[in-house]
Amino acid sequence: MMKIFLLLVISISLNFSIFSQKKYNTDSILTVINKSDNDSVKIINYVKLMYRVDQSDSLLIEKYEKLANNLANKSKLIDNKAFLCKELGFYYQSKKKYEIAKTHFEKMLEISKANNLKDFEEQAWNNLAFVFYYQGLYEEAQPYFIKTAEVRIQMGDSIGAAMSYNNTGITHDILGNAAEALKYYFKALKIYEKVRHYEYLFGSYQNVGLVLSSQKRYEEAINYYNEALQYSDSIKNKVVIADAYNNMGMIYDNNQEYETAEKYFRKSLKIYSENNNEPGISKAYNNLAVNYQLREMYPQALEYFMKTLPYKEKSGNYASLAITQISIGSLYNEMKNYSQAIIFLEKGLQNARISGYRMYIKDAYKSLYKSYKGLENYQKSVFYLENYSYLSDSLLNEETSEIVAEMQTKYDTEKKEQEILLQKEQIQREQAENKAKTLEINEKDARDAKRQLQLLLAIIGFVLVLALAIVMIRSYLHKKKANLVLWHQNEQIRQQKEEIEAQRDEIEAQRDLATQQRDLIMEQKQEITDSIQYAYRIQSAVIPDAEFMKEIINEHFVFYLPRNIVSGDFYWIGKENDKVIIIAADCTGHGVPGAFMSMLGVALLNEIVNKDKITNPAEILENLRRMLLDALQKRSSAHQDSNIDPRQDPSLIKDGMDVVVLSIDPKLNKLEFAGANNPLYLIKNDELIEIKGNKMPVGYYLKMQEFTQHEIEVSKGDKLYIFSDGFADQFGGSEGKKFKYAQFKELLTSVQNLPMVQQKETIEKTYHQWKGNLEQIDDVLVMGIEV
Repeated sequence: MMKIFLLLVISISLNFSIFSQKKYNTDSILTVINKSDNDSVKIINYVKLMYRVDQSDSLLIEKYEKLANNLANKSKLIDNKAFLCKELGFYYQSKKKYEIAKTHFEKMLEISKANNLKDFEEQAWNNLAFVFYYQGLYEEAQPYFIKTAEVRIQMGDSIGAAMSYNNTGITHDILGNAAEALKYYFKALKIYEKVRHYEYLFGSYQNVGLVLSSQKRYEEAINYYNEALQYSDSIKNKVVIADAYNNMGMIYDNNQEYETAEKYFRKSLKIYSENNNEPGISKAYNNLAVNYQLREMYPQALEYFMKTLPYKEKSGNYASLAITQISIGSLYNEMKNYSQAIIFLEKGLQNARISGYRMYIKDAYKSLYKSYKGLENYQKSVFYLENYSYLSDSLLNEETSEIVAEMQTKYDTEKKEQEILLQKEQIQREQAENKAKTLEINEKDARDAKRQLQLLLAIIGFVLVLALAIVMIRSYLHKKKANLVLWHQNEQIRQQKEEIEAQRDEIEAQRDLATQQRDLIMEQKQEITDSIQYAYRIQSAVIPDAEFMKEIINEHFVFYLPRNIVSGDFYWIGKENDKVIIIAADCTGHGVPGAFMSMLGVALLNEIVNKDKITNPAEILENLRRMLLDALQKRSSAHQDSNIDPRQDPSLIKDGMDVVVLSIDPKLNKLEFAGANNPLYLIKNDELIEIKGNKMPVGYYLKMQEFTQHEIEVSKGDKLYIFSDGFADQFGGSEGKKFKYAQFKELLTSVQNLPMVQQKETIEKTYHQWKGNLEQIDDVLVMGIEV
């Protein structure tokens, strides 16, 4: 649903400089600067000139900014310095240079607080909030919006404070924090109701209605929309009112009150038409067509799809045009007008191919198959059916193959990282040894040189004393002999010096090599981290999201905590033949290898339940084991040419998973359960009952038997808990011991009467308190379901 009023209130609360919105003639601005004696006027006009300069001319921009700063620094008015910071902040913000803008607004805040300039302080807090908002950093913007509201209350500006509360609510709404968003919307609403500001009241009631509608609280949302529409006569922008009527219609459609929804769609259409708002007209026509289609009033739906078609053609959006043409063709199929259906379906197919949307192409194939089948043209009918089936399988196979390849790459990369780390440690050890060796050589050389010098001095002294006692000839001979000894010593020193220099060069080369290897390691580590983060996004895409799970089971919780970004634990949910299938699995390993196995498990479960329509838990486990063994043997070159039975080789019993499968029939209040190693905990009448699964995994096992199926009568209010071993095996507490299953059962029994949301909070809090500062040893998965 489109949140139209979020932008309305934000635009009202912005304090953009008037100079960033107007264009001025450069010559006229320079004339004003030259003629004026007022520093404030000159500062303002230098900022105007910055807007007029082409962005490529950075020197001229710096020149005008420097001139404005010089004037502000010389000015006796503190207001001029704060005002210039604000204007420079807006200038760089308009050029999307947010860090520079943030620096100027922070300086503006510092000047304002130091000189008690409340008006500038309020603007500085607000401007900093929007610097973060425009970058999509909504959490960082929140404290600045709240501080803006506090300063505005101190200044007596209650409407301005309400705007800041509203903007805080918007950031929470964008981040999906519905409760916090409503909290701040109601704060703003309370102020607007007190001052009776109708335009802001209209927007605030709309914002509250949008949040409630996103939570499927349709009756409450409708009440707030009706409150907003009380002030419609006071709103000048009638298109905004039309958007409100359109949103009301969509809520009534979701609530299956189709006639009321039609009334509001027609109200919005009238206003869009009066204001010649073509996007709005197209939207209203499309919503009316969908409304009639939901009511199975196909001729009326066709009429309005035809009306929106020219607007889609005019827009040039091939994907949007394709889905409308395919919808028209499908409606003709429902009306048995197959020839006319083919005309629109072929056009839709052509535009879908241009847009590249393969899902639209698949929908067109499916409808064309039905059209030609209706005309009894079985050759073309089979042709389009084969294309539809091929594309469906292709989409599924491509997705599965890409995921498997991606996970294998992550696994290989992880192994390479370990090798690089070992290499790095070896290099560091060698460097330390070389450094120690060099120091030892230097010390030894110094000691030797000192001893040689002492010896030399003693010899020279002895020769001099002896020379005084003997004749000049003897003195000459002794002196010659001493010189010869000195020459040999110098030669030895020279050789040692050359050896030291060679060793120094070798050490420097090793240091350069170590630096290169360090940089390579850092680069490879970053690539590995990025790859694992991408693997996490892939795995998250195939794990059921909260909205999908709410559609199938209302009261439940999932505590899911991977150890290493990606997880070897996973859960799966589906619905077939009025039965709800819920699966929790713990694969061998964790991190990238465990996630690789979990992705294979999800793909196989999709085929077993969604494709083969198997809902019996024991049969699901049997089929999963068979398909998993086949898949692993195909990828194991060690067994392709071997006659050894894998079940007789204990070394092979390592790749598999522990699985719990529940099949719930809500109409018959019947629960079917089968487990591989893991049990089911059922709490009935405040008593915890453990129903054990088979003591074997889904995978290779020495003694492979059929899985046992349990059938249990359940009543409304009974609680079901399934889990992996990560919680019970976690070390922690004051003595660093395992949590264990006995304590885990006591925990579940103590929280079983709380709402499911609070159960999850208590379980998650207990886990983190127990673990403390110790390392998480395994992936954690705990699921709770209320019958």
